[in-house]
Amino acid sequence: MTSRRHAAVAALLVLASAKDPRELTLELLSNRNSWAGLNMRSRSGARYECKAGEARLASQVQESQEPDRPKTLANLMAALDGQCAKLSQGWWTYEWCHRWQIRQFHAQGGKIDPDWSLGGYTITKVKGDLAVTEAPPDASLARDVFDADGQICHETKSHRASNVTFRCCEPDKRRKRRQAAYLVSVEETELCKYEVVVCSPALCVHDAPDPKNASAQELLKALDGTCLQRHEGWWSFELCYGTHARQFHVETTDVDGRKKAKVAAEFALGDRMASRRSSTNDVVVVEAVGSESARVEVEYDNGTPCDVDGDGVERKRSMTARFICGETNALVSIVEDRTCHYLFKVTTHVLCSHTAFITDEPTRPVTCTALDPVADDEEDEEEAYEGFWGEEDDDDDDDEEEDLPAVRGPPGLKAGARVAARWKSGLVFYPGRVVSDHGDGTYDIDYDDGDQEDNVPAALIRLQRAGE
Repeated sequence: MTSRRHAAVAALLVLASAKDPRELTLELLSNRNSWAGLNMRSRSGARYECKAGEARLASQVQESQEPDRPKTLANLMAALDGQCAKLSQGWWTYEWCHRWQIRQFHAQGGKIDPDWSLGGYTITKVKGDLAVTEAPPDASLARDVFDADGQICHETKSHRASNVTFRCCEPDKRRKRRQAAYLVSVEETELCKYEVVVCSPALCVHDAPDPKNASAQELLKALDGTCLQRHEGWWSFELCYGTHARQFHVETTDVDGRKKAKVAAEFALGDRMASRRSSTNDVVVVEAVGSESARVEVEYDNGTPCDVDGDGVERKRSMTARFICGETNALVSIVEDRTCHYLFKVTTHVLCSHTAFITDEPTRPVTCTALDPVADDEEDEEEAYEGFWGEEDDDDDDDEEEDLPAVRGPPGLKAGARVAARWKSGLVFYPGRVVSDHGDGTYDIDYDDGDQEDNVPAALIRLQRAGE
């Protein structure tokens, strides 16, 4: 009898040569000992014959090519060419367009009135009087000057003008449409003169340490200068990794007929400056134990006075930042776990290479060669995990091919099930919940860190047991 087994495998699928999609290299997560007779089909139906190499661990698999890094400030800032962003602050809306113009306007019922220019772009100045083509790729060094043809300011009888400074930030996951840049703030620092802050994920360039040997403290240095915020009801919370954490409330006030945002209440939840000045290592790695996942904890102390304990000693607010590996940098939850102490849960990609977060699984490198002509649309992107079939049997020499039904998940893999899945076919499983079963072996998943992913193959999903 012929014994046929379905096995769904997928992983880091890359073109071995961008010019020749007939040969592909994959890394398959499996502890299967024999890969004899392994064949695959691409989405268009092209057949591939595959051969597997020696087994190794997932942590030994390296990306084939690192992305190009900008070499100068000019290269870095070019990522913002053609970008515009808006910010609403009460009655006014502000719009910044990179190296073109800044304007201030009021929109109501499809009508814009008034519409004032806060200046047209004239020049980029760099700290240290360096040329923008020679300065290092650090966005904080640049200041764009917008002082051409701004709206006449009646009080000063001169044109309105603005300065724009830049910083790195992560994408705003609350927005369905991801932006290339965000207008963070506009402040009128003196009459008809404006200071504008723009941030963009494209401006994030960090010199990452060697992930093989780096400590959690070294890896987290990449977050210096990064501030994450989360809004929960009346309060907003902010974590600036290298300096402080705070809790605040913003209200819009009317000042001389103009709407301005004002911080109405604020409490410091702790800072790290003292420990950093004393070179104290306040970064603690907590290894995974049982159902507890691995995490890195950082303490923030000496916040705003909070309460007086039974001995009459004043207690100050404090906070523990709990970092876990995640696709993006995000402040995902805030809990006051005990009186005057807060727990911030933060996801960050900079820790994913740390040994505490790497789950080693047996893998095998596989090289596949096309047996049929490859469709033109497969030259840009190949997906060969669909239509996989395998044979293993010592009593049958029949090599006849057959189409197999879509791979289905195990019983219990359905809408509402708690699962762990490999985000974007990566090597690490992330916890979440199935929100939709398409009936074809693919599922939509909402991850616990806030990400969503559609049409995830059953091969990349595993059910979570109670307490896991």
